[in-house]
Amino acid sequence: MQIWVQEKDEPEIRKAFEQSLAVRELSPQAAADEAVRIGSVEPVNRLLTKAIQERLREQFGEVIATKTFKVDDIAAGRAHIKAYVEFIHFVERLYDSAMKAPHGHFEASRVPSKHH
Repeated sequence: MQIWVQEKDEPEIRKAFEQSLAVRELSPQAAADEAVRIGSVEPVNRLLTKAIQERLREQFGEVIATKTFKVDDIAAGRAHIKAYVEFIHFVERLYDSAMKAPHGHFEASRVPSKHH
């Protein structure tokens, strides 16, 4: 540990540091479990935000990179249309996925009702 950390504080600081490193590399399930364990949605928020931003920038970058092409360059035009369509579909799938109601095993509508 660093010299400016008091010895009595080292275990607590080391634990917090190790947890923050672990959260950076969490899978979706592990991040969700971590969020529930600590009582904060932040591990999930960080995981999703990072993943979405990386993919969004990547796909948007492809659209922009292929945007300027000569009218008579059919291959370049097709590359742009492909990048554009993939970008639009990514955004639509992401939005639809976020807005759909979850379909789990514990939905109230699937619990059999007792009729006497």
